[in-house]
Amino acid sequence: MAIIECLNCRGQISDRARKCVHCGTVFRTEEKKLCAECGMELEDGAAMCFRCGCPAGADSRVMMPVAPRQMGTSSSKERGNGIKWVFAVVIAFVIVLMAFVIGILWYQARKATAEVMRLSQEMKVEEENVQRGQEYLDNLQLVTDTMLSGAIDAENCCNLIVQVWNNAIWEKEDDATDQYTRSDGHFVEDFNDALNNLFADPEFCLQIDNIMENQTIVNSIVGQMKNPPEEYKSAHESLAECYDAYLTFTGLAINPTGSLNTFSEDFNNADTEFLHCYHVMEFYIQN
Repeated sequence: MAIIECLNCRGQISDRARKCVHCGTVFRTEEKKLCAECGMELEDGAAMCFRCGCPAGADSRVMMPVAPRQMGTSSSKERGNGIKWVFAVVIAFVIVLMAFVIGILWYQARKATAEVMRLSQEMKVEEENVQRGQEYLDNLQLVTDTMLSGAIDAENCCNLIVQVWNNAIWEKEDDATDQYTRSDGHFVEDFNDALNNLFADPEFCLQIDNIMENQTIVNSIVGQMKNPPEEYKSAHESLAECYDAYLTFTGLAINPTGSLNTFSEDFNNADTEFLHCYHVMEFYIQN
């Protein structure tokens, strides 16, 4: 009897064992004829050994283990490798699934962030538009009120100019104009002398200076309103018309020209035109 290795687990077992005591593998045995003298394997039906000539006998039969052929029998190593392979597949699947989920979450987060930024930008633009619109409306109110103030001063000055001009020509006495038309107790020989006396009067000059300063302020405000918001395009067009009427009206007070008739006519027309434009501006301001 000899010790051999189990073909399944490599454990040490007897060559005559029909079952491995280590792993439980069952062996199927086959009988082979060996020469009792030299150990040469004998062919079936041979009467003697072809190597040494020893007659074949009963002692030549020995038990030789062969590989197990039973279905469903597997080694622990194979089972271990199978478990590792399944575990690796599961781990790989979990990793892929996690990567997929993380990718979706990242995409959704990025999309949500982009949407928040878009909404924030829209709100910012809307706030800027509202603020710009309010600033334009404030300037519209300011410039309209400033033009009205200058127009009132121009109206007063133009009325006095017409009175002095008329009384100097027709030699009419008037407490409001005598100091210009009858400075020495007698009427002036030329109405231009009366107008020169009027424009030399410090109080009247102060009114003219106020009108000129008013023009400077209006010019500055209008210059800041060149690019109106979309909702104030129409108001800006009306402002331009009112501004032209204002300049014409205040210009008559600062520099009266022509004859008394033409000046009076221009004055009345400018007064009416500005008043009309002012009422239009009031509509935009109040609405």
